[in-house]
Amino acid sequence: MPNGLAANKFHFKFIGYTDNSGGTTNGKIVEPPDQTIAVTGSTGTSGSISLETGWWRVEVTRYVDVNSPVQTGTSPYFEIKAGAATGTSVSLAAVSGVTGVFSHTITLTSYVAGSTASLLVQQIGTANAYGFSSVALTGSNLQGSLTLPAGTYDVSVVVTRDGKSASLYDTVIIYPGLTSTGTFTFNSNQFYTNVYIGGTLSISPFPSELSGPSGNNVTITACKPGTNTQIGTPVSFVWSSSQPNWIIPIDTGNTSAELTVQITGADGKTYTSSKLTIVDAIPVNGKFGISLPTGIYKISPDVSWPSLNTYNAKVNNIDRTYACKGEEVTLSNITSSYGFLQGSLKVKKAGSEISLSSGSAGSYSFIMPDGDVSLNADFHTAELSLSILSTSGTVQDTYTFSNPAVSTYDFPAIKTSSIFVTGTAANCSVSISPQFVSLNDDSYQEVTITVTPLQAVGGTNSYREYKVRVIGDDQ
Repeated sequence: MPNGLAANKFHFKFIGYTDNSGGTTNGKIVEPPDQTIAVTGSTGTSGSISLETGWWRVEVTRYVDVNSPVQTGTSPYFEIKAGAATGTSVSLAAVSGVTGVFSHTITLTSYVAGSTASLLVQQIGTANAYGFSSVALTGSNLQGSLTLPAGTYDVSVVVTRDGKSASLYDTVIIYPGLTSTGTFTFNSNQFYTNVYIGGTLSISPFPSELSGPSGNNVTITACKPGTNTQIGTPVSFVWSSSQPNWIIPIDTGNTSAELTVQITGADGKTYTSSKLTIVDAIPVNGKFGISLPTGIYKISPDVSWPSLNTYNAKVNNIDRTYACKGEEVTLSNITSSYGFLQGSLKVKKAGSEISLSSGSAGSYSFIMPDGDVSLNADFHTAELSLSILSTSGTVQDTYTFSNPAVSTYDFPAIKTSSIFVTGTAANCSVSISPQFVSLNDDSYQEVTITVTPLQAVGGTNSYREYKVRVIGDDQ
């Protein structure tokens, strides 16, 4: 029975019989390779095969996918005659049920008294786990079966013999209503001191600087928690799917491991997480179904107003907009149109401030946490006092503005044909466009006043634009 999943896979089993009525087989069985055949309607496909002369029946099994019922059917008896073509047909019907059976055989080529076996069957993408732990072996073979919900499973088998362990790993598909098999054979030279842990590697988040994620090189390393001591051989693979499966051996006797993920793109740019995930409570037969993030997170300015205009973020002198957990990020060349207050830079993860160290020439550094970070700073305050003057210099009206970034204010009718708009704001420069407004009758004109804070002045949120509508009245 096939354990691998393929849509519209057909399995044919031709069984020889002594006649066409008694149901007595003659020991002849022909099973050609499985075929993957597109089926678009109630009538599927046809084909041919050469068989010995005599009476036969054919059993057909169709596997659609792991979430769909398996379909089976058996043909009537048909006779193969020398030199003649014989035809038959098979109608398929869905096998009922939402569970299937996993039949397993564990074999030791060299049995030693006191050996034990553990079996872990972990449904991928769920917390469902089945099996047994440290069952004593009374001989060279241990057979059994498990009834499981239909789905895809990681299977780990660990045999301990003479104080050493050996592990084998496989993936099995459980189809509704059918039995899938797994055979695990252990030779003497397989008994090392390793067990396995594994799961899936998440793509989110993923740096825009790297293409992919498929095609990037991935290396996963396991260390003793809190140290740089490796407890197994690092594994490397090329990312080939949106969430690839991974598995890594660790030394027997370690019940926890701290994992590091390194991703290298075709351009040579490398992202290495530092002590990314701790896996605890690792049993003797390993642990699977672990969701391992890449540990790559984004660095960006705070989207709230105001924000920083430009900055350089680098890791090991390479420009980055993403960084891995544990990497040191250096920030420099920080500017803002809004009057950025030097020394007030803040780095935050989900609103909580990250420790920031000052460097030379206005640079800063921080250790990337396990989450996206935003950059912000303090800006200068300003309050604008605005006067409307006639051509003779007489103050026609005044107004004081504060806080709103963009607002429109109407001034009363000005009984003059030509006026000036002037304004001041402490510690800021004020520009007015247009500088001069000419009103000859009952018309009006809008001017925009822009207040830009000067550098090295304390305060918060100061960049301002104001719109003023000036109304003329010659009456």
